[in-house]
Amino acid sequence: VGGGKSSTDIVISLVRANYKNFVWTYRKASWFLKYEQAFIRTSILSRVYGFFVLLALFTSLISDNLCQICMKLLNAIYSPGPEHREFRYFHLGVLDGNDIATL
Repeated sequence: VGGGKSSTDIVISLVRANYKNFVWTYRKASWFLKYEQAFIRTSILSRVYGFFVLLALFTSLISDNLCQICMKLLNAIYSPGPEHREFRYFHLGVLDGNDIATL
């Protein structure tokens, strides 16, 4: 089905429905922004952290590789399956903690 946003949603739905008779095939999985890392802001420190995540996201206007390095240092991105270094597979997909645990 692929490794993009829609196929990841389909796989999450299949796993949550306890459907086990499928094989998830993809060349390279997309990178996803971790929702809790970027948008849950309960304290001053987490708001500053969220600001740096969004600032790192805007560095993609300069360089995709720089953006990936910044986002990985902040632990703000996730890729299901084996990690790869091709950040062109980041298409602003967002996963929350439950989705990541499901995958």
